[in-house]
Amino acid sequence: MCQSSSPALRIPCIEEWTDIFINNHIDGILHRSLQDTISSIQALWCTSVREYGLPKVFVESAMKDCGCQNDARQAISQLVTPSEDVPHALNVIQIQFRTRLMKWKWASPNVDVFVCHRFGQPRRRGSRIRRTRQSKKCGCNFSVFVRKMMHRGKSWAEITVYGPHRGHNPLDNFEVLHLPVHPTIIDCCMDDLFDVGCVRHVAKMSLRKEMMHKRKASPTDQVTHRFFMLPKEIQNHATKLKVGTTMSDSDWVAMMHDAQALVRNGKVLHLQPYIPGSQPFIIVIQDEWMLSMACKLSPNNAWAIDSTFKTNQFGLPLYAAVTPNRSGVGMPLWYMLCSSETGSGQEKAALAVTLTIVFKRMSNVRPNAIVIDKSWTEFRAIQNVVSSDPHCWKDFDGIRSQIACKILLCWFHVKKAWVDHLLPKVHPNMRNRLYGQMCSLMHCRTEEAFDDLYNTMIYEYKEVRHVLSLLDRSWCGPNCNWKSMWPRFGRLFPHGNVDTTNIIERHWQYIKYTALRGRVNRSITCLLHTLIGEASTGTCMGGTVLE
Repeated sequence: MCQSSSPALRIPCIEEWTDIFINNHIDGILHRSLQDTISSIQALWCTSVREYGLPKVFVESAMKDCGCQNDARQAISQLVTPSEDVPHALNVIQIQFRTRLMKWKWASPNVDVFVCHRFGQPRRRGSRIRRTRQSKKCGCNFSVFVRKMMHRGKSWAEITVYGPHRGHNPLDNFEVLHLPVHPTIIDCCMDDLFDVGCVRHVAKMSLRKEMMHKRKASPTDQVTHRFFMLPKEIQNHATKLKVGTTMSDSDWVAMMHDAQALVRNGKVLHLQPYIPGSQPFIIVIQDEWMLSMACKLSPNNAWAIDSTFKTNQFGLPLYAAVTPNRSGVGMPLWYMLCSSETGSGQEKAALAVTLTIVFKRMSNVRPNAIVIDKSWTEFRAIQNVVSSDPHCWKDFDGIRSQIACKILLCWFHVKKAWVDHLLPKVHPNMRNRLYGQMCSLMHCRTEEAFDDLYNTMIYEYKEVRHVLSLLDRSWCGPNCNWKSMWPRFGRLFPHGNVDTTNIIERHWQYIKYTALRGRVNRSITCLLHTLIGEASTGTCMGGTVLE
């Protein structure tokens, strides 16, 4: 034996050629392909003729003498079936021969060729000096030919199965590693990763659940898919989710299909498709249970209306109305998703349409008040609907007075606006006094007391004109739209003690961190299923918000 120029390869003697070929060509009862045999020999032995190595011509000649290539494509099964039964026949073949068939793109127009998922040879690019990478391709010659033909005006197909498998054993326990992971397993592992947070633990959990998921799958899926994930696969999927959600037109189409089914099931009250420049997208969610809660709890009570974001991949705002029951627990009365383009007023139009439809469905029942944060969009939409609603007004001695749906501002957001916009305009030494005076204005029980205290503040802050301008324009001025919506004298009527929108904030917290498991920008179809259930069954895995 001699040494080649490469220190890692050896030069065999001519007497050893046959033994080297047999040891590298036959693996147990399986015969390797020509390319795999040459690759196995090149791992230890030199094959360069110039360096007196084992020539490739000898390997090819020995392959012919072995005879394994002569029966590499023997027809082991054949049947004729109608063309519409071809998918079922292919599923039977996959189950019988324990293989996953893939359609070969280089087929003729009248012949469809399906090959084993381990068909083909691994391609190596670049330098010969590189580490060996694992590939699912092993040169398997198992294939299925589907020849199309016409007989007496009917379409038939002749299915021929060529085999057996070469280069791998389908019954081997490690063979499953070359199969793709079932989509259900990917979703389950991603959910477990959010709960557990450790890739290695999630991989062990998926391995323990393998048989459970496999028993639930169809016989074809049991052969063509893998029901556990490796740590590297879990990490790759987690990285894709972290980088950004995949969004396509099919997601919107699927959402519209589910929404239309939910309209037929009575879960969605109104669905308006999006027309650019003409009408916004609107979907109003209210089933019979939510309607009954609205009619039962609204009298002498108040609604809290608010919106939230980052619940779906399209960035649509989610609106909701919540009212407390006798125990103080917030009950959802309706949800609304709409498109929102900057400067288009779509949110205002969508909220007005929603309130109009919901009020019409509630007949003459109205809440005494509607609590919002200091949002011009919500204020103008509610004001436009309420001003023309006859059930919100009543004539007293010829004077038209509002008896329902009075707009109130959330005290939490009012104080937050003071801290963010009002207090920074005065000297730090004056901030505590100004904040105390604003709280005193908030708790005034009469408008006269409110005006007296405001006049005192005008005299005290006459040197700080920007503070007086902000108070007159946004809080206390006679022409201010918000003047009667945040002090106590504007809410001395039964309104269920709903003075803030915290009741709906708790509802958002449940939806985001429990129902949606803390994931932002989820699929909009997943959001619909979480809120009201799946269109076909009316339920959602893990429970719905209504339940």
